[in-house]
Amino acid sequence: MKNKNFEKSLSWSITRNCNYNCSYCISPREEGDKEKYPEPYLFLDKFKKYLSGSWKIYISGGEPFLVPKFIDIAKELSEKRHRLVVMTNLSSSLDELSEFIEVTGNNLSHISASLHLGFSDIEEYLKKSVEISKMIERKFSVRIVAAPGKVLEMSEIGQKFKNRGINFFLRPEKFSFDKTQKQKEYSKKEVEILNKFKLHNIMRLTQSYSFKGKLCRAGSDYFSINEKGDAWRCHPAEKLKSKESYLGNFFDKSFELNKKAMKCPCQFCYCAHNIFYKNKLIL
Repeated sequence: MKNKNFEKSLSWSITRNCNYNCSYCISPREEGDKEKYPEPYLFLDKFKKYLSGSWKIYISGGEPFLVPKFIDIAKELSEKRHRLVVMTNLSSSLDELSEFIEVTGNNLSHISASLHLGFSDIEEYLKKSVEISKMIERKFSVRIVAAPGKVLEMSEIGQKFKNRGINFFLRPEKFSFDKTQKQKEYSKKEVEILNKFKLHNIMRLTQSYSFKGKLCRAGSDYFSINEKGDAWRCHPAEKLKSKESYLGNFFDKSFELNKKAMKCPCQFCYCAHNIFYKNKLIL
């Protein structure tokens, strides 16, 4: 029996389109024939078909607010009682963000904003963050990628946000390794600072976990899906591109969730979602 507080969830990379071009992005813009990608709005019928009950949907990109009809998409998902978490660079106007907050109502679980210094004015970003945080009763946070050597500088910026009541997190920079991602190396002092601004999960900042061979509910009670409609049991498995971890595509009728917990195929796990193993939270 699973923990009664467990909530089924999925991660939806709704687009690769972004108005920023950050060197450290782990979801870089993809070149190619994007006309062949299904329109994001078409996913709504597939969610109705494949998702039973209420799910928590983590929407990321790219930049979700660049998607045509994104607010309409969010409204419909909310009306179906799905809870939404959206990751955004906060470049949209305050009016547009306010409309998004209004149409999603109580089913907006969280807005996770990413601050990118090369593209954002800190004071304007802080001002907007304070306004949004008030609108959604602090279901709002800001995070920034802190590269080695920049941790102290980023922590000083973070303290400005904390002083205004904004949850602020420093995210360690990652790099590709063995078809997955690992964190870059940080000094002992930098790790201490990172831990003062750590993300809201219990994953340590100094290591990636390995659950290879252990049972995990990813693929049944959680999955990730990209802008093409391809679904995988989790993000690390998507990087591996292993056949046993592929759940099919929403649009060619091949999609099917696993009916039970399956063995983890990944050497490294950096998932931030609440996947359960033998009734215990492992991530």
